Amino acid sequence: MASKQDLAEQLLRRADTDAAGARAMLPIDEVADVLVCFHAHQLTPYAAGLRYDDDTVHAVKRETASRWATAAVQWARGLVEEAGGGQKSSTEPEAVDGG
Repeated sequence: MASKQDLAEQLLRRADTDAAGARAMLPIDEVADVLVCFHAHQLTPYAAGLRYDDDTVHAVKRETASRWATAAVQWARGLVEEAGGGQKSSTEPEAVDGG
């Protein structure tokens, strides 16, 4: 059975992948905002509702959702690293645009 630290790192890797997917889709106009925001909201209680309930929801701009997702992953990475005794997580950090 995986330790709590191992599980946290696994979830962090998944969140980082979702945030990277959202960032990758930003410049593609043909990709619907709801799809970009779905990946930006993954692993939260809002993701499924946003994805499947209403594709006209536009609470925030897609760039903002992506930036928030990246910031959330960085925040979570800090918590995981702190809980792991200060060891760096196995996921690579991404820069967050301060805008």
